[in-house]
Amino acid sequence: MLSEWISTDYNFLSAGRVDLLSVEVPYLFAGSPDNLTNNGGAIKTGRASYVGRINYGFKNRYLLEGTFRYDASHKFSPDSRWGFFPSVSAGWRIAEESFIKDNVTWIDDLKIRASYSMSGNDNVEAFKYLTGYEILGATSSVYVFGSDVYRLIRNTGLANPDITWLDMTTYNVGLDATFLNGLIGIEFDLFQRVTDNIFGKP
Repeated sequence: MLSEWISTDYNFLSAGRVDLLSVEVPYLFAGSPDNLTNNGGAIKTGRASYVGRINYGFKNRYLLEGTFRYDASHKFSPDSRWGFFPSVSAGWRIAEESFIKDNVTWIDDLKIRASYSMSGNDNVEAFKYLTGYEILGATSSVYVFGSDVYRLIRNTGLANPDITWLDMTTYNVGLDATFLNGLIGIEFDLFQRVTDNIFGKP
């Protein structure tokens, strides 16, 4: 079993002026007071994961493996931040059974397997569970009141407090076989993938 925690806290601030009095004085105070620029912002993210796996084999014939992931993403609200994603797989090495091993010499290996797995996807913009705003800075997104020019602020859309992990479930059955001392090999898989909680856009 293992765990992983990732946290990012990023802040930035910038400012600028043009038309410096001299390149020998590369400081803000030496620039023109016209066309001042400044900007700033912050980004905060976080992820957490717990992962575990257990294997079991009996007589080198019957194989069983179980895994799980327990993940959290900053993109979702605290009530739906964590997602649990289990997987299980089983295999039967038929070639190790006596009715094959002792009687059919041209079969090197023959195994059938099946698995069920779930995985999560948080590929969505962060903080959609909160009401947000954005300031429009383009020339076409301003208005004039008297002799002053103002920028616009707008809502980023309806908040969705229930937004959570996109779930992908995969069902798989397969067969592996080798014959004639490895001269011929076969691998066959049949699977179905189902995706739930697909993110929509208004």
